[in-house]
Amino acid sequence: MVCQSTVLYGAPAWSSKAFLRINKTRLTATQRNIALRVCSAYCTVSGRSANVVAGLIPLHLLVEERKRIYECENTETDKQAQRERTLETWQEEWETGPESWTKTLIPDVRPWFKRKWGKTSYQLTQFLTGHGSFGTYTHRIKKREDVKCICCDAAVDGPEHTIFECPQWSRVRQKLYLELGEVLSANAIVNKMLENKQTWKKINDYICHVIEGKEKKEREIQ
Repeated sequence: MVCQSTVLYGAPAWSSKAFLRINKTRLTATQRNIALRVCSAYCTVSGRSANVVAGLIPLHLLVEERKRIYECENTETDKQAQRERTLETWQEEWETGPESWTKTLIPDVRPWFKRKWGKTSYQLTQFLTGHGSFGTYTHRIKKREDVKCICCDAAVDGPEHTIFECPQWSRVRQKLYLELGEVLSANAIVNKMLENKQTWKKINDYICHVIEGKEKKEREIQ
């Protein structure tokens, strides 16, 4: 995060300019490249989604936070209060921004950001962003001619179909549901992962197994 620290150096002095459109655009572009690497995301993922998945607070909000801390007594209590304010603003921007698959999975950035366990991976990030081994994505980047599922011929293959519906993975999916004691959905899966380390691992292992299986299938077809 050396680049991010460099950008924030001296932020209290120039933060009044941070919200000028050109500067905010530059900050966003700079951080997007960092976020994509942190969470191993495809280069087509938006900066907004990449920041959330990677757990990186938008730079323009960090600049404002630095300014507020500089202007107050700079105690640990002040820093904690300002961080909570920053997270609230981030959540407001996330809620009022464009709809996305990532927002469906992670409607509230705060518990995701504050989690004490669980690292993202190349496979998990594909699911969290919808950019990966899915017909809807490979068709979009002109890698395939249609959006059908290569495993079951479903008419539309997106991340929701792959993880929750595709019969190719029904056995391992049912095994996961039995272990968890409930059936998962797009609106509940991330909250379930955030319950504890064991649950995170079980769900993450399942997602990685499915994505790796689809990638293998794609290579065989090619």
